[in-house]
Amino acid sequence: MADHITKRSTILPQQLFNMEEHRTQDSSTESVPPTQVKPSPKLTKTASLLQETTSHFDRFYMINQAGQGVFAVKGVRYLPPCVLKQCSGTKIADHQSLKPARHKNIISLLEYTNIENEQYLVYEYEHVALSLGCVVGRTRFSEADIATVCREVLQGLQYIHSELKISHGSIHVSNILLTSTGEVKIANIGDSMLEKRTLRDRDQDLKAVGSMIINLHDPTTLVAEDMEDDTISESILSDCALGFIENTKENTITQLLKDDFMLLATPDEAWSLRPHYFAALPFGLRIGRRFQRGG
Repeated sequence: MADHITKRSTILPQQLFNMEEHRTQDSSTESVPPTQVKPSPKLTKTASLLQETTSHFDRFYMINQAGQGVFAVKGVRYLPPCVLKQCSGTKIADHQSLKPARHKNIISLLEYTNIENEQYLVYEYEHVALSLGCVVGRTRFSEADIATVCREVLQGLQYIHSELKISHGSIHVSNILLTSTGEVKIANIGDSMLEKRTLRDRDQDLKAVGSMIINLHDPTTLVAEDMEDDTISESILSDCALGFIENTKENTITQLLKDDFMLLATPDEAWSLRPHYFAALPFGLRIGRRFQRGG
Protein backbone atom coordinates (compact mmCIF):
# COMPACT_ATOMS: atom_id res chain seq x y z
CA MET A 1 0.00 0.00 0.00
CA ALA A 2 1.54 3.21 -1.11
CA ASP A 3 2.06 5.92 1.37
CA HIS A 4 0.05 8.99 0.67
CA ILE A 5 1.56 12.31 1.59
CA THR A 6 -1.14 14.78 2.47
CA LYS A 7 -0.28 18.31 1.52
CA ARG A 8 -1.96 21.01 3.55
CA SER A 9 -1.67 24.67 2.81
CA THR A 10 -1.73 27.07 5.74
CA ILE A 11 -3.10 30.54 5.23
CA LEU A 12 -1.56 33.13 7.54
CA PRO A 13 -3.54 36.25 8.41
CA GLN A 14 -2.44 39.48 6.84
CA GLN A 15 -2.27 41.15 10.24
CA LEU A 16 -1.54 39.53 13.57
CA PHE A 17 -3.29 40.61 16.75
CA ASN A 18 -1.81 43.81 18.16
CA MET A 19 0.87 43.85 15.49
CA GLU A 20 1.19 46.36 12.69
CA GLU A 21 2.30 45.42 9.20
CA HIS A 22 5.56 47.01 8.15
CA ARG A 23 5.43 47.72 4.44
CA THR A 24 8.43 46.85 2.33
CA GLN A 25 9.29 47.54 -1.28
CA ASP A 26 6.59 46.13 -3.56
CA SER A 27 7.80 43.39 -5.87
CA SER A 28 5.74 40.78 -7.70
CA THR A 29 8.69 38.51 -8.46
CA GLU A 30 11.04 38.54 -5.49
CA SER A 31 11.26 39.56 -1.88
CA VAL A 32 13.65 42.30 -0.89
CA PRO A 33 15.67 41.65 2.28
CA PRO A 34 15.89 44.54 4.73
CA THR A 35 18.83 46.84 4.19
CA GLN A 36 21.35 46.66 6.97
CA VAL A 37 23.12 49.90 7.75
CA LYS A 38 26.54 49.46 9.27
CA PRO A 39 26.92 51.85 12.20
CA SER A 40 29.71 54.35 12.18
CA PRO A 41 32.70 53.15 14.26
CA LYS A 42 32.74 56.56 15.92
CA LEU A 43 29.14 56.22 17.07
CA THR A 44 29.58 52.71 18.46
CA LYS A 45 32.06 54.03 20.98
CA THR A 46 29.61 56.55 22.42
CA ALA A 47 26.29 56.23 24.21
CA SER A 48 23.27 55.85 21.96
CA LEU A 49 21.39 59.03 21.20
CA LEU A 50 17.96 59.75 22.60
CA GLN A 51 15.30 58.72 20.09
CA GLU A 52 12.41 60.88 18.95
CA THR A 53 9.14 59.03 19.43
CA THR A 54 6.25 59.11 17.00
CA SER A 55 3.85 57.56 19.49
CA HIS A 56 0.61 59.28 20.39
CA PHE A 57 0.30 60.67 23.92
CA ASP A 58 -3.00 61.18 25.73
CA ARG A 59 -2.43 64.07 28.12
CA PHE A 60 -4.57 64.33 31.24
CA TYR A 61 -3.35 66.39 34.20
CA MET A 62 -0.79 69.05 34.99
CA ILE A 63 1.56 67.78 37.70
CA ASN A 64 4.69 68.88 39.48
CA GLN A 65 7.56 66.41 39.35
CA ALA A 66 10.48 68.67 40.27
CA GLY A 67 8.99 71.20 37.88
CA GLN A 68 5.77 71.54 35.92
CA GLY A 69 4.87 68.72 33.59
CA VAL A 70 1.92 66.87 32.09
CA PHE A 71 0.85 63.40 33.19
CA ALA A 72 0.31 61.41 30.01
CA VAL A 73 -0.24 57.87 28.78
CA LYS A 74 1.76 56.67 25.81
CA GLY A 75 -0.38 55.16 23.06
CA VAL A 76 1.40 51.83 22.81
CA ARG A 77 0.77 48.41 24.28
CA TYR A 78 0.21 48.40 28.07
CA LEU A 79 -0.27 52.22 28.02
CA PRO A 80 2.79 53.15 30.09
CA PRO A 81 2.40 56.41 32.07
CA CYS A 82 5.01 59.13 31.65
CA VAL A 83 5.64 62.82 32.24
CA LEU A 84 6.00 65.32 29.41
CA LYS A 85 8.06 68.42 30.16
CA GLN A 86 8.01 71.21 27.64
CA CYS A 87 11.34 72.62 26.53
CA SER A 88 10.49 76.25 27.20
CA GLY A 89 12.69 78.60 25.21
CA THR A 90 14.83 75.70 24.04
CA LYS A 91 14.66 73.95 20.71
CA ILE A 92 15.76 70.33 20.53
CA ALA A 93 17.77 71.06 17.43
CA ASP A 94 21.02 69.43 18.47
CA HIS A 95 19.97 65.84 19.14
CA GLN A 96 23.59 64.92 19.76
CA SER A 97 23.35 66.36 23.28
CA LEU A 98 20.43 64.11 24.29
CA LYS A 99 21.02 60.56 25.51
CA PRO A 100 18.80 57.99 27.24
CA ALA A 101 19.37 58.06 31.00
CA ARG A 102 18.37 55.16 33.26
CA HIS A 103 19.59 54.72 36.82
CA LYS A 104 17.90 53.90 40.11
CA ASN A 105 18.81 57.34 41.47
CA ILE A 106 17.67 59.34 38.43
CA ILE A 107 14.27 60.12 36.96
CA SER A 108 14.79 58.28 33.68
CA LEU A 109 14.86 60.27 30.45
CA LEU A 110 13.14 58.03 27.91
CA GLU A 111 12.79 59.98 24.66
CA TYR A 112 11.62 63.28 23.21
CA THR A 113 8.61 64.17 21.12
CA ASN A 114 7.07 66.94 19.06
CA ILE A 115 3.39 67.61 19.76
CA GLU A 116 1.58 70.36 17.88
CA ASN A 117 4.88 72.08 17.09
CA GLU A 118 5.89 72.06 20.75
CA GLN A 119 8.85 69.99 21.91
CA TYR A 120 8.79 67.84 25.04
CA LEU A 121 11.17 65.63 26.96
CA VAL A 122 9.58 62.32 28.01
CA TYR A 123 10.44 61.19 31.55
CA GLU A 124 9.40 58.21 33.63
CA TYR A 125 6.47 58.90 35.94
CA GLU A 126 6.98 58.46 39.68
CA HIS A 127 3.57 58.39 41.34
CA VAL A 128 3.22 61.32 43.78
CA ALA A 129 6.95 61.75 44.27
CA LEU A 130 7.79 64.64 46.59
CA SER A 131 10.75 66.98 46.34
CA LEU A 132 13.06 66.99 49.34
CA GLY A 133 12.36 70.70 49.60
CA CYS A 134 8.74 69.84 50.37
CA VAL A 135 9.59 66.98 52.72
CA VAL A 136 12.23 68.75 54.81
CA GLY A 137 9.81 71.42 55.96
CA ARG A 138 7.39 68.82 57.39
CA THR A 139 9.67 66.33 59.13
CA ARG A 140 13.06 66.25 60.80
CA PHE A 141 15.98 64.43 59.22
CA SER A 142 18.54 62.76 61.46
CA GLU A 143 22.18 62.69 60.40
CA ALA A 144 21.71 59.03 59.46
CA ASP A 145 18.85 60.06 57.15
CA ILE A 146 20.96 62.85 55.67
CA ALA A 147 23.85 60.46 55.08
CA THR A 148 21.45 58.09 53.30
CA VAL A 149 20.22 60.88 51.02
CA CYS A 150 23.79 61.94 50.24
CA ARG A 151 24.83 58.40 49.35
CA GLU A 152 21.91 57.98 46.94
CA VAL A 153 22.56 61.36 45.30
CA LEU A 154 26.28 60.60 44.97
CA GLN A 155 25.47 57.29 43.28
CA GLY A 156 23.26 59.14 40.81
CA LEU A 157 26.00 61.71 40.18
CA GLN A 158 28.52 58.93 39.66
CA TYR A 159 26.37 57.65 36.79
CA ILE A 160 25.89 61.16 35.37
CA HIS A 161 29.60 61.96 35.46
CA SER A 162 31.02 58.60 34.34
CA GLU A 163 28.36 57.32 31.93
CA LEU A 164 26.67 60.43 30.55
CA LYS A 165 29.93 62.43 30.67
CA ILE A 166 28.21 65.61 31.87
CA SER A 167 27.57 67.46 35.11
CA HIS A 168 24.06 68.06 36.44
CA GLY A 169 24.43 71.66 37.54
CA SER A 170 21.24 71.88 39.62
CA ILE A 171 21.74 69.64 42.63
CA HIS A 172 19.33 71.11 45.17
CA VAL A 173 16.62 69.78 47.48
CA SER A 174 13.99 71.14 45.08
CA ASN A 175 15.45 68.98 42.31
CA ILE A 176 15.74 65.74 44.30
CA LEU A 177 12.65 63.53 44.59
CA LEU A 178 11.65 61.09 47.32
CA THR A 179 9.30 58.27 46.30
CA SER A 180 6.82 56.24 48.32
CA THR A 181 9.30 53.34 48.45
CA GLY A 182 12.01 55.58 49.90
CA GLU A 183 13.99 55.92 46.67
CA VAL A 184 15.94 59.13 46.12
CA LYS A 185 16.05 60.34 42.51
CA ILE A 186 17.72 63.26 40.76
CA ALA A 187 15.31 65.03 38.41
CA ASN A 188 15.56 67.00 35.15
CA ILE A 189 18.67 65.39 33.67
CA GLY A 190 17.37 66.35 30.21
CA ASP A 191 17.78 70.04 31.04
CA SER A 192 21.43 69.43 31.87
CA MET A 193 21.92 67.80 28.47
CA LEU A 194 20.20 70.62 26.59
CA GLU A 195 22.29 73.17 28.47
CA LYS A 196 25.35 71.18 27.35
CA ARG A 197 26.87 71.05 30.80
CA THR A 198 30.35 69.58 30.80
CA LEU A 199 32.47 67.74 33.34
CA ARG A 200 34.26 70.99 34.12
CA ASP A 201 31.41 71.73 36.54
CA ARG A 202 31.30 68.34 38.25
CA ASP A 203 33.05 69.78 41.32
CA GLN A 204 30.08 72.13 41.75
CA ASP A 205 27.77 69.10 41.86
CA LEU A 206 29.75 67.67 44.77
CA LYS A 207 29.86 70.97 46.64
CA ALA A 208 26.08 71.17 46.20
CA VAL A 209 25.76 67.85 48.03
CA GLY A 210 27.56 69.46 50.96
CA SER A 211 25.18 72.43 50.89
CA MET A 212 22.25 70.02 50.77
CA ILE A 213 23.32 68.59 54.13
CA ILE A 214 22.80 72.00 55.71
CA ASN A 215 19.39 72.41 54.03
CA LEU A 216 18.20 69.02 55.26
CA HIS A 217 19.41 69.66 58.79
CA ASP A 218 18.12 73.22 59.02
CA PRO A 219 15.27 74.07 56.57
CA THR A 220 15.51 77.78 57.44
CA THR A 221 18.70 77.93 55.37
CA LEU A 222 16.54 77.44 52.27
CA VAL A 223 15.17 80.95 52.73
CA ALA A 224 18.54 82.58 52.08
CA GLU A 225 19.51 82.97 48.44
CA ASP A 226 23.22 82.58 49.12
CA MET A 227 24.56 80.35 51.86
CA GLU A 228 27.98 81.22 53.23
CA ASP A 229 30.28 78.76 54.94
CA ASP A 230 30.25 80.77 58.16
CA THR A 231 26.58 79.83 58.67
CA ILE A 232 27.77 76.34 59.63
CA SER A 233 28.52 75.93 63.31
CA GLU A 234 29.64 72.93 65.29
CA SER A 235 26.54 73.26 67.46
CA ILE A 236 24.17 72.14 64.70
CA LEU A 237 26.12 69.36 63.00
CA SER A 238 28.50 66.67 64.20
CA ASP A 239 32.21 66.79 63.44
CA CYS A 240 31.70 63.86 61.09
CA ALA A 241 29.08 65.74 59.07
CA LEU A 242 31.12 68.95 59.04
CA GLY A 243 34.15 67.01 57.87
CA PHE A 244 32.14 65.49 55.03
CA ILE A 245 30.96 68.94 53.93
CA GLU A 246 34.58 70.08 53.74
CA ASN A 247 35.53 66.94 51.83
CA THR A 248 32.90 67.67 49.14
CA LYS A 249 35.05 70.64 48.16
CA GLU A 250 38.11 68.60 47.27
CA ASN A 251 37.41 64.84 47.15
CA THR A 252 36.13 62.67 44.31
CA ILE A 253 32.82 60.80 44.33
CA THR A 254 34.62 57.52 45.00
CA GLN A 255 36.35 59.03 48.01
CA LEU A 256 33.14 60.60 49.31
CA LEU A 257 31.28 57.29 49.09
CA LYS A 258 33.96 55.81 51.38
CA ASP A 259 33.85 58.72 53.82
CA ASP A 260 33.16 57.96 57.49
CA PHE A 261 29.92 59.95 57.25
CA MET A 262 28.56 57.30 54.87
CA LEU A 263 28.78 54.72 57.66
CA LEU A 264 25.72 56.38 59.19
CA ALA A 265 23.60 55.67 56.09
CA THR A 266 21.05 52.87 55.93
CA PRO A 267 22.75 49.77 54.45
CA ASP A 268 22.14 49.12 50.74
CA GLU A 269 18.88 50.98 50.14
CA ALA A 270 17.08 54.11 51.36
CA TRP A 271 14.04 52.39 52.90
CA SER A 272 14.54 54.30 56.16
CA LEU A 273 13.34 57.47 54.42
CA ARG A 274 9.81 56.15 53.85
CA PRO A 275 8.41 57.57 57.13
CA HIS A 276 9.52 61.04 56.04
CA TYR A 277 7.67 60.62 52.75
CA PHE A 278 4.37 59.68 54.39
CA ALA A 279 4.73 62.41 57.03
CA ALA A 280 4.98 65.02 54.27
CA LEU A 281 2.49 63.44 51.86
CA PRO A 282 -0.66 65.23 53.16
CA PHE A 283 1.08 68.57 52.63
CA GLY A 284 2.71 67.76 49.31
CA LEU A 285 -0.17 65.95 47.61
CA ARG A 286 -1.87 68.16 45.06
CA ILE A 287 -4.45 67.17 42.49
CA GLY A 288 -3.36 68.77 39.26
CA ARG A 289 -5.76 70.67 37.06
CA ARG A 290 -6.95 68.93 33.94
CA PHE A 291 -4.73 69.48 30.94
CA GLN A 292 -6.26 71.74 28.31
CA ARG A 293 -4.87 72.15 24.84
CA GLY A 294 -3.38 75.56 24.35
CA GLY A 295 -3.64 76.29 28.06
